[in-house]
Amino acid sequence: MMRKIYFYLQFALTFAVLLLTACSNDTVSTTDKFEKGSTRYTAIIYGQNGGDMESSIEGTMRDIQSVLGDNDKVRVLLVYKYGGSEKFDGKKAYPGQLLKFEITKNTDLSNLKDSSAIVEDSIKLYDPDFMASVLNYAHDSLPADEYLLFVEGHGAGYSFAGDYPKSENEKSKALAKTPDKQVGFFLPDEWVPFAVGGARGMTASELAEGIKKSKISHFKAILFNVCLMANVETLEDIYPYADYLMVSEHSLLSGRGELMTFIVDALTKNVNGNFEDVTKAVFEDKNVYVPWLAAYYDIGKNGDFKLIKADKYAALDPIFKKLSSRLIELYADESNRSAIDRAADKTYKISSDDFLFDVRDYANKLAEETEDETLEEIAGELDKALDSLSVTRKMEAHFSENGSLDHFSFSIVLVDSASYNDDMGVFGKTNRDAYELTSFHKKTGWGDWLNTNTHKPTGNPYGEE
Repeated sequence: MMRKIYFYLQFALTFAVLLLTACSNDTVSTTDKFEKGSTRYTAIIYGQNGGDMESSIEGTMRDIQSVLGDNDKVRVLLVYKYGGSEKFDGKKAYPGQLLKFEITKNTDLSNLKDSSAIVEDSIKLYDPDFMASVLNYAHDSLPADEYLLFVEGHGAGYSFAGDYPKSENEKSKALAKTPDKQVGFFLPDEWVPFAVGGARGMTASELAEGIKKSKISHFKAILFNVCLMANVETLEDIYPYADYLMVSEHSLLSGRGELMTFIVDALTKNVNGNFEDVTKAVFEDKNVYVPWLAAYYDIGKNGDFKLIKADKYAALDPIFKKLSSRLIELYADESNRSAIDRAADKTYKISSDDFLFDVRDYANKLAEETEDETLEEIAGELDKALDSLSVTRKMEAHFSENGSLDHFSFSIVLVDSASYNDDMGVFGKTNRDAYELTSFHKKTGWGDWLNTNTHKPTGNPYGEE
């Protein structure tokens, strides 16, 4: 415990020193120049890509620096931990080093190496207390009218083992020091092995806890430069803490945080503009979405990056609850099962080897196959709710030969009851044990449907391998 406290104190002190000296050639503290409220937006970049993708964050740092203005109306704080894989490609910092500084137009990005900042596994990005300390620093030292959180790293949507609460599995022993694959969650930390192989990462509930513990109780927007985060099980914990969310239902192909840079640039140039109008314009700028689409076209995959109104998201929960209840009711009559099973087989699957399916498509396929009036009403209600929270759909790629949709929505877990009750493969728990701890299940009862459904979807159209 004392070691953890020591690192938090060291973190705050090191931040202050770096901002005054190491990372800038300014001779005056940037935090002394402006009174609280003079900055319109402070963006916090928080994450880890892994040792073989450090060139990505290094490119992002340069890109963002190039678009920052001189008036400090938009400020950017970077908190990023370098990985430690054997294919480490970082040029500006050491493996295991924690970068923590404000990016300004005067920051010297040529060499950020600091051996005293090598933290390896002593600081864990998924720790809610550490995240809260970062947000508190931003609140106190880079005060602004509004805050943005840019999460940079890898993600996998929901998974039973990966999202199982750490408080329930701390007794498990790690099996490897340098795992090379992740197990669910997001921001896998290469320095913290996971019990079943892979790197431990942050769960949605841990992100929410870190925000709740901090002085920044709400963000103007949270952008996930992270794959597969447009997932209902994941977003259930996150949506209450932002006005807007920027997420993808699919894997992201870009190796750089271009969208983060474009948004910082747009807000810098339109600091007094309406946030939704400014960010929507970014998503609909051909200089943004055309190169983004080209990456998916080149390899024949589907993709999306959506801007949504988080305050509209809560309307989805009662719809999912009604959907779950109606499916359980209909499935009790064996004469309805074949139609429900056909609907599952026809539903768009995000990845060929996963259990995440597009929820709008699932609801509509159920209505079509069963011709049940209640399911038709639920599907229509879901369509309207999803349309109301969507700000723009410009960034959608439909290039997979294995299936696509008119518009993508959010992914949801869909498995048969046998898989649902199967052993998780770790912790001596079942998938059901894990799922029924989720906020999403507690609000919607979706796990009750998974426990009822006897059919494993097969032959589904899908967007990526």
